[in-house]
Amino acid sequence: MLVAVNGSVERDGRRRRYGLTVPGHFTDPLAAAGWTYGLSAEQYSRLLRRT
Repeated sequence: MLVAVNGSVERDGRRRRYGLTVPGHFTDPLAAAGWTYGLSAEQYSRLLRRT
């Protein structure tokens, strides 16, 4: 399970947290997040993120 935080703010000002199911062999969260997009951990780490 990969816990993620939504990039956009909800109406009440909070950011929604949710779980994504990923294969159990992942020990690196960047690799798990990248997998959800079909990317390697290195490729995913270079993406721009909302702040």
